[in-house]
Amino acid sequence: MKYGLLKYCQMSWEKEEHSFTFDTGGNKITALDSLGDLINSLQDLYAHIHDTTSYGSSFDMPRYYKVRGGYDYTNIEVKK
Repeated sequence: MKYGLLKYCQMSWEKEEHSFTFDTGGNKITALDSLGDLINSLQDLYAHIHDTTSYGSSFDMPRYYKVRGGYDYTNIEVKK
């Protein structure tokens, strides 16, 4: 089964709020498993950005990252 996990994801830096629609796939196990995988990938992305960029300069900060992950892996690459 393939479906759009997150839709309409937006961040407002003025209000420091985010919003998105999460597609559960209509199944509790699918929803929780998908969320677990997504959370792991987001934690890996957080660590990657923390470890590979500096706070003092935005010059080394890529605009986009392409993240692909699964149960036990996360691939992160700079998207050009």
